[in-house]
Amino acid sequence: MNYSNKIKLADFFVGIAHQTYCIIKLDKNFPNYHRNSDIDIFCYDIIQMTREILKFGNEYANKGFKIIVNEVSEDQVHVDFYAPNDKKLEFRFDLMQSLAGYKKINVKPALFSSILENRVSVKQHKIDLCVPSQIDNFLIRYIEFIEYYDTRADKIKHADYINESASNLDKKVMLDKLHFYTCLPFYGNDNHKIESSVNCAKPRVPNTKLSLKELRRRIIQIKMKKDRKLIKICGFYLFRKLK
Repeated sequence: MNYSNKIKLADFFVGIAHQTYCIIKLDKNFPNYHRNSDIDIFCYDIIQMTREILKFGNEYANKGFKIIVNEVSEDQVHVDFYAPNDKKLEFRFDLMQSLAGYKKINVKPALFSSILENRVSVKQHKIDLCVPSQIDNFLIRYIEFIEYYDTRADKIKHADYINESASNLDKKVMLDKLHFYTCLPFYGNDNHKIESSVNCAKPRVPNTKLSLKELRRRIIQIKMKKDRKLIKICGFYLFRKLK
């Protein structure tokens, strides 16, 4: 593998071992990375985490690296590293302190805290790293799939990952948590569009013990359209536009 590895990412994560964070969708080869790669990090304070990255980056700035901080939103920051005399991105830290950016699914703010507080420690290539629990990993992928399934064909990988990796019990636990912390989009209005304006404070599904079949029936309502492809994930059927 032609890794770049101009930045010693392992050193950074050793240095923030005392911080509350978790890496989303950790690559199995990390801390090895390719040029123009990024890493998604959930944390409570993106400003403090940015300071940690800049402190770590001082060594590289002295070597001629350019470091650019871009505030994407009040809850998201990109910290980009460029190697000396190189206009192409070397590596990006993508920091997030909430899940407020989704438009097709309403996510309760407490879900973000739940993911961070239930993080687990893993050892990879002799480095201790924090990642979401297995259930939260599936949940994050599922939410991302829902958000982009009709515009980003590559996001089907998240549906495939869940269907291949999650047991039936994992899927049930994930769906229970999904129902508690989110309001899913559904079909059935006059314009056949996804609706995400449901008030999360008043769940559409009663807080009772329901079968997976009943959850499927109540949470998502579907109307078939000729220009859409049917996708099944965790017992739910969703559509994405055909190419």
